[in-house]
This record gives sequence, C-alpha cells and structure tokens, in this order.
Amino acid sequence: MGTSDRISALFQDATRHPIEFDDSSRFILLGDCHRGDNSGADDFAHNQGIFFFALQRYLDEGFAYFELGDGDELWENRYFADIRRAHSHVFWLMRNPAHADHRF
Repeated sequence: MGTSDRISALFQDATRHPIEFDDSSRFILLGDCHRGDNSGADDFAHNQGIFFFALQRYLDEGFAYFELGDGDELWENRYFADIRRAHSHVFWLMRNPAHADHRF
C-alpha cells in the first residue's frame, strides 16, 4: 500500500469529533515549529525551552492546543524517531495535557 493509499485510509477511518466552543473557550494555535533532531540545523532546538514553558503554562490555564502545520521538520530529517527522541518532553506534554503542571 502506497503513501497516498495509507493517508486516504486514515481519513476514511478517522472519527470526527466536532469542537464545541463558546465565549469562554480558550485556544492556543501555533504553527511552523519545525522540530528537528536537535542538531545544529534544528531551528526548534534553540527555542524548545521557551516553547515547553509557554505550552505548559497555557495548558495549566485551561487552553486547548492546536498545531496548525509544519510542526516536525520532515523535509530535513529522514526519520521521525530522531525528532521524537530529541524532543520527547514536548511530545509527552502534548500527549498528556492534564499533566501540564508536572515540571521538568
């Protein structure tokens, strides 16, 4: 199965959940993070502490996080595993927003 077929299958099987919101809803929308492998070419590496602290603070205050695109630098890094390993604390926080008050 090719990449296009796998992506199409994901979209067909995806569960759709509408996001309900009102005037009290709190969202943080970020994009173009460009997380890399923590090498010298990783633009995110220089700001990962600021990103982690800010995201942690937003989650602590009840915001919902939405990443709009270009989160991971897959053009420059062949394997996502390298990116995940380099920024595991960030991925942990995005996966576990209820634990945002845990400090690293």
